[in-house]
Amino acid sequence: MNASDQAYLALREQILEGRLKPGTALKERDLCDELSVSRTPIREALRRLSADGLAEVRPGRSIIVSSFDAGELTEIFELGIVLESFVARLAAEKATDADIGRLEAIVAEMASLVEAGGAQEEVAYVKLDQAFHDTIAAMARNPRIAQILKQTMSFRVLANIFGAYEPGDFATSLAQHRTIVGAIASRDADWAQSAMGSHIRTGQAAHRRHAG
Repeated sequence: MNASDQAYLALREQILEGRLKPGTALKERDLCDELSVSRTPIREALRRLSADGLAEVRPGRSIIVSSFDAGELTEIFELGIVLESFVARLAAEKATDADIGRLEAIVAEMASLVEAGGAQEEVAYVKLDQAFHDTIAAMARNPRIAQILKQTMSFRVLANIFGAYEPGDFATSLAQHRTIVGAIASRDADWAQSAMGSHIRTGQAAHRRHAG
């Protein structure tokens, strides 16, 4: 793993775990000192974080940890419902046995985390959720849609969503993931599309409840 990869992973971890808060300035010189790397790897890491939606460039070229207001999250949810549901439909039509095996393995890891509970497990759950949705996007065999989804439902968006979850919500989320896998494994496109739409709406409802 090169210096750029190490810097990227370290900063991504800090953002996901909430150690770098939304709106925090990401200053190259400070990050170089903190991570003991030169400016070139830091710049590449910041570029990748921006592509993930975890960081954003502001006027004057300053870079901060991304934040979302209520209106932006509403737009993201609305787009996510449409895109994620359609991608689940495509996945059900195109899935291979190997694809389904990967989804089942991710859900098994999710189940272990839900059973264990705890803050660290919640952070790990967010990462597995991202892997789950990325895997379904790849199964759709449409790179353009996959790229749009990666930008829309970024790590930071998911962290915001799961930050609104109460303990019981994770069990509900797990059950919905299992339903989605069952629909895709059955090659039932209508069921997969409906199950994914319900899943995204559940996240939206949890966030609204938390915001209210």
